[in-house]
Formats: sequence, structure tokens, C-alpha cells
Amino acid sequence: MPTKTKKRGNNEGSIYKRKDGLWCGQITIGRDENGRQKRQYFYGKTRQEVADKIAKALNDLANGIYVDPARMLVKDWLNTWLWEYKKQTLRPSTFQDYESLINNHIVPSIGHYKLKDLRPEHLQALYNSKHESGLSLSTIKHIHVILHSALDQALKNGLVVRNVSEATTLPKAKTKKEIRVLTLEEQKRFVAALEGERLKPAFLLALASGVRLGELLVLKWDCVNLKEGTITIKRSLRRIKTYDKSLPTKTMLAFQEPKTAAGIRTIPVPPGDLSRILCFHINSVYCRAVIYCNYIF
Repeated sequence: MPTKTKKRGNNEGSIYKRKDGLWCGQITIGRDENGRQKRQYFYGKTRQEVADKIAKALNDLANGIYVDPARMLVKDWLNTWLWEYKKQTLRPSTFQDYESLINNHIVPSIGHYKLKDLRPEHLQALYNSKHESGLSLSTIKHIHVILHSALDQALKNGLVVRNVSEATTLPKAKTKKEIRVLTLEEQKRFVAALEGERLKPAFLLALASGVRLGELLVLKWDCVNLKEGTITIKRSLRRIKTYDKSLPTKTMLAFQEPKTAAGIRTIPVPPGDLSRILCFHINSVYCRAVIYCNYIF
């Protein structure tokens, strides 16, 4: 028999430990159309975890912001999770990527389900269909990361009884895509075609170093070691949505640091015209970037 604690006061239900070791609690959240009491159950590994969930739900009820989990749709929870739980912790570019994946891939497929009714097969069908349509395995993995994190938070909030994303299997790549690189002859033709091009130094530097466009556009002198013949990648540039209606534009260019320490790297550049290339590129391209961007680090 489960061991119950002392009954709580008005509307506060009880907390008890089940036979399987999981703690369970419940509160009354109102009455249905027939006048019967509606109860919300909360689960956790410890009594305190359940007590915290109940306290939050009671506070939300008192402030009129409580949402009945029985009615919450997947799309509504994803929106709440993204803006209330992730907005302050994600880099602007990552937040934009999350929003795009949610709106373009997740919500159209499973957004209409009630959160409490979401099952592993719903997510599995989503992953499989995206794989069959040609979406990259990397993007499907990002979709899974979003769903796993959002459902994990829903579990903590007592909105679901388990994280159904843990019972799914990600598709495997059928064949490894071969990277296409320019041959020596193609490189010569490319360099020859740059004659008279204002941004020739930038193209030459990209060809010699292999850096990404966003990294190339924000090179500064503190990234350059002419003596050693190297450049160090410390930051990148990307266009992101502003989400601020008071601003004159819907997007802005933002400077940001690499996500991980591995993103900060030093790359050797062939000597020869290194000094001339860097002088021209950094003094022209970077200055223009600073002038036209909102500088945020």
C-alpha cells in the first residue's frame, strides 16, 4: 500500500510514494461541465520534486495563468518552452534556428496533438518522413534535440508522465556524402577570373584558408600573426531576426563568438602575398561590416 502523507489544506491534495518508487501528488484544478472535480497529477523521483511542481501549479492557479495540461497542444508547449525557457540561454542565431525548425518541421507534423497524448510513434513518423523527404540527418538530429529538451521540461513541469522522445530511433544515413573540392586546374581558373574584382583579396584568403564566409568577414588585426603566417578564428558574423517591432528592420547582422572552444582555431596561410591580402581585406571588408552591423558580443 502506498504511504500517504498528511492531507494538505484546501485544494492542495496529497503526496504519496507509489510501489514503483515514484512519488505522486495531485491537486484540484476546477470542475468539469458535469460539476465533478478535475484533478491534476504530478510525478517525480523525490517528494520535494513533486511538492515543488504542486506549489508552482497552485501559484499559477492563484494568478490565473494556469494551463490545463489536458488541453495543451504540442505547438503551444513548444512556443512556451522556446520563449520562456530557452530565449535567455541560447545565442541569437541558435534561437532563430530552433524557431525555424519548430515552425517549419515540427509544428506542421505533430503540433496539433495534445501534449499529454503525444506518443513515440508520432515522433518516429516525423523523423522517418523527414528522412525520406531528403532532409539531412544533421537537421533531423537537431529536431530530436529540440523535442527531447522541450519534453524533458514538460516532464519537470508535470505536464507529461514521461519523455516519449527517449523511445525513438533516429534514421541512419544511407550513404556518406562525398565532399567536392576544387581541383588544382579549377583553382587556377578561379584565381584568373578574379582579376579586376574588388574583393579579390577576400576570395584569395578564403581559397587559401578554407574559413567560412561569416568568419572571413569579421577578421581583425588581433586575429593575424604576420610573423608566423597564421590567422586565428575568434568570431563570426550572421544575419538574424530581430524579434523587436520597434526596430526599423526585421533582421540584423550580429557578431558572435564560436559555440565551443574547438571553434576558436589558428589556421596557417601560405606566405607570399599574405601581408598584402590581409591588409586590403581587413581594412576594407571588416570596416564595412562594422559600419553596417549592430555590434553585439
